[in-house]
Amino acid sequence: MGADDYIVKPFSPGRIIISVRNTLEKRRLFRKNFASQADLKKLVAEQTAKIKQSHAFAMQQEKLAAIGQLAAGVAHEINNPVGFITSNLNTLSKYFARYIAYIEFVSDHFDTMPNTVKADLKTQYKNQKLDFLCEDTLTLIEECLDGSERIKSIVQGLKGFARMEDEASQLADINQCIEKAINIAWNEIKYKATLEQDFGELPQIRCFPQQLSQVFMNLLVNAAHAIDGGGKISVSTRFKDGAIRVSVTDTGCGIAPQNQSKIFEPFFTTKEQGKGTGLGMSIAYEIIAQHNGQIWFASEVGQGTTFVIQLPV
Repeated sequence: MGADDYIVKPFSPGRIIISVRNTLEKRRLFRKNFASQADLKKLVAEQTAKIKQSHAFAMQQEKLAAIGQLAAGVAHEINNPVGFITSNLNTLSKYFARYIAYIEFVSDHFDTMPNTVKADLKTQYKNQKLDFLCEDTLTLIEECLDGSERIKSIVQGLKGFARMEDEASQLADINQCIEKAINIAWNEIKYKATLEQDFGELPQIRCFPQQLSQVFMNLLVNAAHAIDGGGKISVSTRFKDGAIRVSVTDTGCGIAPQNQSKIFEPFFTTKEQGKGTGLGMSIAYEIIAQHNGQIWFASEVGQGTTFVIQLPV
């Protein structure tokens, strides 16, 4: 009937004590076994989660390797035309300076010319709008040179990401890592938000700079995606108590309370299907952990989100 023991009459007190003692020991072993099973289930769940995270990290690294190869090829192909465009613009600027010098020479000797020639020159100067053309052409050349420099900086950023897989730890400036990330993410930011930068003086730290740039880029892109209809993204850096702290704040939609505990889980995303893999923040968490750092956030729906990264020096 399910009893643990059975004692026949007549019985002795010693027999009852032994029976009770054996039953208590059996219950103790049962509870210990039950607790061990619970611990084992918990351990299996934790190991499964770690395996999934490692698998996700491996997939992301493989994807980054492929992107890196593509970026290296694109950077090489872009570098050549940008090189001769920049060279031609610089040459054009020098040539145009000679035209302006010639026009100024003519203007200086204008009063000594025959009246008929002066009249014709005045008419041509006015009709061709040379005063406006001289001023505006220099502006256009300057803007083109600025644009080519911008392309060069983006290409350098692509090259850096392409070399991420072969990267070794080195001394680096975190502010420069953030600037590289901004260059790469700028196309996502410029149509969505204004960007405020408040960089403090930081000591160099030994790290994997391209990996950290990837983390900062991910935070910036996520901040831009969280903003709809115009907003602000603020990036600040500070050094205090032996650690560097980086803050990225946006005025976006915020993170819903029910999603906040899942932000660093692999494959979790609130973006539409096809617009997010759900790996970005889990990879960021992994990279920061590898640097013995910490990452956390505070968010309020409708107000925005602040992500903070702390890296020991």
